Amino acid sequence: MDTVVYLIISLPFLGLGYLIWQKGFVGLLAGFNEETFQGDVRKVAKAGGQTAYTIAAGLIICSILTLFIGDYTVIPLAVLIIGAVLRMNIQMKRIEREGIK
Repeated sequence: MDTVVYLIISLPFLGLGYLIWQKGFVGLLAGFNEETFQGDVRKVAKAGGQTAYTIAAGLIICSILTLFIGDYTVIPLAVLIIGAVLRMNIQMKRIEREGIK
């Protein structure tokens, strides 16, 4: 049952990753304001899309590993999600600093 839930939850993240990265809908990123941002919006879209794809891939891998290992895959999944979000925040700060210069 957990496998199906993880797979269903990964689908919106795949869709968000596509919309943000490929279509450039950076408005889907929480707290992002295009008017006040001083940087390359395409780089922000790439960072946000990669983060959504990373979370979706983690959920898919977690769903498969849950069949073999059990519920012990939740902790690495949480670490992956936190790491992906931190990485995106660091990239956003770097992109904004490059735009200010």
